[in-house]
Amino acid sequence: MEYIIQFSKYHGLGNDFILIDGLNQRLSDIAFSKLAPRICERRFGIGADGLIVCLPSEQSDAKMVIYNSDGTEPEICGNGIRCFARFLFEKKLVEKDVFSIETAERVVIPAIIKKEGVVAAVEVD
Repeated sequence: MEYIIQFSKYHGLGNDFILIDGLNQRLSDIAFSKLAPRICERRFGIGADGLIVCLPSEQSDAKMVIYNSDGTEPEICGNGIRCFARFLFEKKLVEKDVFSIETAERVVIPAIIKKEGVVAAVEVD
């Protein structure tokens, strides 16, 4: 089956990630562990260090599921969390400067730091 998936690409401190909004797109049939190696491949795919999917969370503002470029699922990734937090804020998936993200390891609290009304940095607890 063919899918059209909207995505964004973010980078932070030398890592780059493909980010997918799973709140506003139907993604339930997609095996992301198999998709990640294909789209993260730099010569024939989009190219990235990892794939991050935004999903609904019952305990936080959003849930972050991350896949390495080989399809494995790490518990947490600091650069990935900062990129994910900025993605959530810029795409208006959250509208607060401080919010919560559920990860496989724990709940993380990022803070958006603005300079002259523009996101300048993301601080993570």
